[in-house]
Amino acid sequence: MRDSQKKKNWNLNHKFRYFFTKKNFICFLVFFLLFSMLLINSIIPPFIFQKNPNSNGSGETNVPLNAVSYLDWNAQTKRLVGDAPYSVAIGDVNNDGQQDIVTANYYGDSISILTWNVSTGDWNAQTTRAVGDYPHIVVVGDANNDGQQDIVTANYNDGTASIFLWNDTMEDWNDELTRTVGDLPYSVAIGDANNDGQQDIVTANAYDATVSILLWNVTTGDWNAQTKRSVGIMPSSVVIGDANNDGQQDIVTANYYDANVSILLWNVSIGDWNDQTTLAVGNEPISVVIGDANNDGQQDIVTANYDDGTASILLWNVTIGNWNDQTTRAVGGSPYSVVIGDANNDGQQDIVTANFNADTISILLWNVSIGDWNAQTTRTVGHQPYSAVIGDANNDGQQDIVIANFYDDNVSILLWNVTIGDWNAQTTRTVGTNPWSVAVGDANNDGEQDIVIANTYDNTVSILLWNITTGDWNAQTTRTVGSYPISVAIGDANNDGEQDIVTTNYGANSVSIITWNVTIGDWNAHTTRAVGSSPRGVAIGDANNDGEQDIVVVNTGSNTVSIYTWNVSIESWNAQTTRPVGSGPNSVSIGDANNDGKRDIVTANFNTDSISILLWNNTTNNWDSQITRSVGNAPYSVVIGDANNDGKNDVVTANSLDDTVSILTWNVSIEDWNAQTTRAVGTDPRSVVIDDANNDGQQDIVTANYDANNVSILTWPRILRPSLDPILTNPSAGFVILNWTDVAPKYLVYRETFNITTVIGLTPHGVTFSNTFTETISEAGTYYYAIIATDCFTFSALSNCRSVYIDKDPPTYELLSYPETMAIGVPNEILLTSVIDNVQVQGVNISFNGLYNVSMVPLGENNYKYWYVPTGYGPNQFFTVYLSDTVGNVNVSNYFFTVIEDLEAPTWSNLTAPNVDLGFPITININVSDNVEVKQVLLFISGNDFPYPSGTPMTFMGNDTYQYTFTPSIAGTRMFSIILEDIAGNTAYVSSFFTVIGDSEIPTLLNLTAPNVDLGFPVTISINVSDNVEVKQVLLFVSGNDFPYPSGIPMTFMGNGTYQYIFTPSIAGTRMFSIILEDTAGNTAYVSGSFTVSALSTTAPNDFPLTFLISLLTAGIVLAIALVAMYLYMHYRIKPEIAELKKSTQVQAKRRKETLESNTKSAKEVEGKKILNGKKLHPTEKTGK
Repeated sequence: MRDSQKKKNWNLNHKFRYFFTKKNFICFLVFFLLFSMLLINSIIPPFIFQKNPNSNGSGETNVPLNAVSYLDWNAQTKRLVGDAPYSVAIGDVNNDGQQDIVTANYYGDSISILTWNVSTGDWNAQTTRAVGDYPHIVVVGDANNDGQQDIVTANYNDGTASIFLWNDTMEDWNDELTRTVGDLPYSVAIGDANNDGQQDIVTANAYDATVSILLWNVTTGDWNAQTKRSVGIMPSSVVIGDANNDGQQDIVTANYYDANVSILLWNVSIGDWNDQTTLAVGNEPISVVIGDANNDGQQDIVTANYDDGTASILLWNVTIGNWNDQTTRAVGGSPYSVVIGDANNDGQQDIVTANFNADTISILLWNVSIGDWNAQTTRTVGHQPYSAVIGDANNDGQQDIVIANFYDDNVSILLWNVTIGDWNAQTTRTVGTNPWSVAVGDANNDGEQDIVIANTYDNTVSILLWNITTGDWNAQTTRTVGSYPISVAIGDANNDGEQDIVTTNYGANSVSIITWNVTIGDWNAHTTRAVGSSPRGVAIGDANNDGEQDIVVVNTGSNTVSIYTWNVSIESWNAQTTRPVGSGPNSVSIGDANNDGKRDIVTANFNTDSISILLWNNTTNNWDSQITRSVGNAPYSVVIGDANNDGKNDVVTANSLDDTVSILTWNVSIEDWNAQTTRAVGTDPRSVVIDDANNDGQQDIVTANYDANNVSILTWPRILRPSLDPILTNPSAGFVILNWTDVAPKYLVYRETFNITTVIGLTPHGVTFSNTFTETISEAGTYYYAIIATDCFTFSALSNCRSVYIDKDPPTYELLSYPETMAIGVPNEILLTSVIDNVQVQGVNISFNGLYNVSMVPLGENNYKYWYVPTGYGPNQFFTVYLSDTVGNVNVSNYFFTVIEDLEAPTWSNLTAPNVDLGFPITININVSDNVEVKQVLLFISGNDFPYPSGTPMTFMGNDTYQYTFTPSIAGTRMFSIILEDIAGNTAYVSSFFTVIGDSEIPTLLNLTAPNVDLGFPVTISINVSDNVEVKQVLLFVSGNDFPYPSGIPMTFMGNGTYQYIFTPSIAGTRMFSIILEDTAGNTAYVSGSFTVSALSTTAPNDFPLTFLISLLTAGIVLAIALVAMYLYMHYRIKPEIAELKKSTQVQAKRRKETLESNTKSAKEVEGKKILNGKKLHPTEKTGK
């Protein structure tokens, strides 16, 4: 039994030892980690995306239209692209001179490229490129500034932009370059964001409410790290353009939740964007464009408002230098994208929207006859069209329409049919999964327009390249970009002269830049750049006004814009610059928002109903802090353009929640934007563009209306610019004749004076009345004339005016000086300044005493002069100034003077010349007067240090005082003399002296301190020095090789006579030092001293190593885990065995007790018997066991 018990005890002990071996302990930890991972995985199910079950995924589905007897488009052509094409663009993506098509495939994380095949006259099958996670937008442009077209996607889910650069050498795209942008980039644009002549990349970051700007760096040949700027909440679209018509590129975003646009205006003075200016637009603006929406030569802003089906148009107002309130137009249901272009090839600009919920596009054609858009024309396209572009898709010289169909994984192409004069039914091309954004441009830099789509689901862009041979697009070429690309732009992102592609990657918080590689004739792999949180819109433009294209991204999640400026030196982008904008920036645009000639950045801030404007400041070479302007509810898209056709850029947002556009027109007088003008558009406008939609030469505003399934077109009235009859018009008499050439039922003749507009005539067109208007004006002033072709009697806006100035005012001037007393035979100057006229000065003449009428001599800057020499004595003589202008107005004035014979010399008084110390300046003053005029006061001073032996004129200080300041370098008594002369030649003479006191005193010192220090610690040597004149320098010398200035070093002047020097010695021991003091006269003094440097102990007291504490803590944690494991093991495995052993031991103990008791009893019985027998046991005898 003992052996059995020992065996059990050994087994128990062995189990403890076995459990706590290294191998088993590691196994236990691995088991614990795996168990935790399985537990987490079991409670967090994966997020599953499901596609539309109705999608057939076909590649060549034609949707027939009803037969038409009028000019129309052909039936649509479809092409397969990647999974869920979200965006489409047209451009020459493979740089072969043919236009191609590119889609961003949202679920496929790829782009599909349909290149045009000239041989087959069709598009090749798609080429795909992997991009970031969920590419939302794709654009084609010269991303790296090499002259080649590249592809860029905004990858929604990974916060990057994917860039495919075209390589000419290998005639393909390089591998994807990625750039980090903001959080959830929703849109991307390529353009010169900072106005440096280089193309940049800009993304709109939905999550962080910013734009990310990737500026091209010429030096590094790459993009700088992102620059961020805050815009509105959830910026959904970004564009780069001259938003405020100042010649500078700005950035504009449509802010989905703010119902406004953010405008980041480029500020030339600081070389940066100003803070965002926000303008209210419609509800949920999701797309924004900049263009001349109302055809007045000014850039305007148009947004597509997703929620209310409208477009918001922000027209630029030149008069106030700001945008007017938004004008809105109803379009289709849930417009997701809006573009402006010549959709029907009649030379007039039209508006097209992609209507997400209606599976249609709406086309608003401009009607020249009525000066307005026709009712919308709709065309059926694929399921859930996300993006639309206008461009020459099949390279036949005609403009076509391309749409990215999100759930069909294809693109619809509506080719214009010249024969029928309409678009063909849509042509579809397969692209990636869930295309979100589309751009048209020369994606492959071959001179042909291509299409690029950002596919959100498969993180790619689809590029549809135009094939000249086939006259069609090639099958899609895809390129991988970042996660969830939701915006794409085409532009020269890396400033190499080639077009590149940039996407905002909403899921990766980055932009993908696909640069074109001329060498390989293909795009490079996308380059990603980090931007802000949830980037949405992106724009490419010269964001920092250095001539290089940059990238600007609006970050919805972080309420910023990310700006990647191009660095020419490194030929890449600089690190991103971020700028805060409004909350939820949804869209961004680059353009000259404040009309100062510099490009700015504007974002549409969805959450705060505002736009943020980052104006570029040339002085600081940076963007100013954001300027915000209120716009409509939930601006979804923003655009910069001449909205009100006044030649100045305005900002327009599409307000998605109130179904309006907000138009912030520029006001030249106040150099700011006017408060927003709003115009009703369709339900939920999501995208807005400005362009000549009706081809009348006026910029109009077009929105894509998401819920209304239409587009809204806000046209600008057709205003004629009359010509003045050069022969018959006589401004002086107020006789005006206007001529114009046009055909219309009626014309309204407007005359505006002092901001009061009057209808002064109605001229019907016909045989009786020619296109001429005549009137006579009696009041002086400037009159503005405009002729409006109309069939009504009311109109309140004047823009395209002809001004006539009626001049009734003579020239004016100021008589600066003339002598009222003149001496006979002495020249006298008569000077006129500020000679100006309302029109033009014709003659400036002068006569004396009614004789000798001569012209005065022009001096420039409106100044005139004449020298007059009197010949006779007498008072009451006069001269006459005679001024005339080109229309016969005259100004005649007389001025009187007296001529005398001058024999008197000048007189003087108050001569002062104080004594000075050597090295200090002396000022000599004298008052001089003359009965006519002093000519000069000449000074002479003795000594070789006076540089003018022939004398020097003293300076006239006013009030008859003349002065000269001189610093002598020779001590002693110095003589000087002054000669006075008047204009008649009379002279006077005066002399005197002054004393220059030499300096022989040395500097004095006190309070010399140099404390002892420990080795490695600094010693501060300090001394107070003074001098009777001035201390020149205090020179310090310190012994030892560790003092780096063997020739001494000047000590630092600390004020109040104190000089100081701080030195950290590296050699221990007693250190000698000396100080030389010198004043400005060369006098020197010397002082020396010492200080002790003590060596430090090599063993630090009470030093308890941190590593030991960490090790001790780690051991404690491990021991705790081991104890817990041992406890669990003992509880469930060893405890039963211990219990069994305890029970067995208790049984054995009981048996031993019973045996002992039995033996004791027997012994007692034996002892009793022995006692009874008379025998007693000896104590040593054993009684038994």
